[in-house]
Amino acid sequence: MGASGKNGTINGSGDTIKAWTVDIATELLDDTTMGSGGYRQWVEGLVSGTGTITATAKYAGAATINLVNAQNGYSGSAYFSSKAVETSVDGLLAYTHSFSFHGSITEV
Repeated sequence: MGASGKNGTINGSGDTIKAWTVDIATELLDDTTMGSGGYRQWVEGLVSGTGTITATAKYAGAATINLVNAQNGYSGSAYFSSKAVETSVDGLLAYTHSFSFHGSITEV
C-alpha cells in the first residue's frame, strides 16, 4: 500500500514539506505444510513502513512524522536514513529524505 501527498509536519515544526511518499508493507510468512495440497500458504507477519519527504529543511536522526493529504494520513516515530539535495535555476533548494517508521504507524 502506498500513498503520497504534500502536507505534514516533522517534530511539530512549521517547515515546508513539498512532497511525501509512504509505503506500508506486511511481511508474509510461509505457513505451508505437507498437507497443503501442493499450494503455498501464508500468514501475516510484521508490518513496516518507509517513505520519503521532500522539504526545504534538513532532517536527521529520530523524528515524529505526521503526513496528510486529502484522503490519507500517516503518523509515527521514524528514523531518517539518507538525504539528497535538489536544486534548480528557477526553484528553491530542497532536500529529499528517506525514512523508516519504527514502532506503530497510525493511519489518520
